[in-house]
Amino acid sequence: MRNAALLFSAAAVTAPSTARVRRCGALARAALVACGGIPRAVPGFEATPFRMAGDELVWISETGPDHPRTVLIDGGAAWEVLEVGDDTEISLCDAVETVGGCAFSIDDARTTACRAIVGLVNISIPRGFASVLIGQNPPFPLSYRVDAVHALADACAADDAVAFVQHAQRLLGVGSGLTPSGDDFVGGALFALRWTGAKTAASGAVHQPCDGAWHASLWQQAASQLVTHAASRTHVISATLLADLAHGRSYAALHDFATAVTRGDADAAFTHANALVSIGASSGWDMLAGFMAALRGTAVALMPAPLVDTPHSRTQHLHPYL
Repeated sequence: MRNAALLFSAAAVTAPSTARVRRCGALARAALVACGGIPRAVPGFEATPFRMAGDELVWISETGPDHPRTVLIDGGAAWEVLEVGDDTEISLCDAVETVGGCAFSIDDARTTACRAIVGLVNISIPRGFASVLIGQNPPFPLSYRVDAVHALADACAADDAVAFVQHAQRLLGVGSGLTPSGDDFVGGALFALRWTGAKTAASGAVHQPCDGAWHASLWQQAASQLVTHAASRTHVISATLLADLAHGRSYAALHDFATAVTRGDADAAFTHANALVSIGASSGWDMLAGFMAALRGTAVALMPAPLVDTPHSRTQHLHPYL
């Protein structure tokens, strides 16, 4: 009987299956280490790659774009535990997650960004709210919030944080998909405002590293209000990713685009923008459109709409969950 009990006990206790983490963002790594590598499902989103690692949202897959919350694992059978080792590559560290840090001319940045985007819309059709970049109305239901898009851009030009919040609230939760277009657009605008220190209104102004000034400004209060408001206007995944954008940490492609713009490198900005717009069904385009609206202080078209209605083959789409 004693031997039988031991056999039963050994059979009942099996080691959990594990998967090695090859690459992840610094935020995801810290969260996985803290929770012992055992993530849990997000209620209501069990079929998505998103999981909770302790109190932090992470995105787990075999492939995908770099983000502070991305966790890339080895392929194979089902797993229960994720192993983070010394050989795990950190795709985004704290220094990358924080925008700003160099002086640049706002006018020069606008010129460089516009050159890159004009090149991009020549090879790919903008989606989501980015349709306004070529003078087209986005599809329903986004078409009913185009006025808010223009008003939000005008608020950036006027340095009016109160008006920005008012119009941004009308965009939150608007659209379909795991991250609605309105959330991505507002997030992209908040990222740009943090990156420029909310100094997009003064023509020719030179941006100086002003992360501290941003935190103490009305614009930081505006960002905090919108992050709080998003919690009741959209779901936990989209609200979390919007908060990341507001805090200046997001996809590597967006960081790289902003860096190229500050350096006046339109070719590199084009390359990184093309990588950004490949994220999701329209998420990348919406983030880029919000970024441009805040940087330019306007959402008027950059150029006439192309004659074709299908995406160019050079634009590849990655992971509709993102």
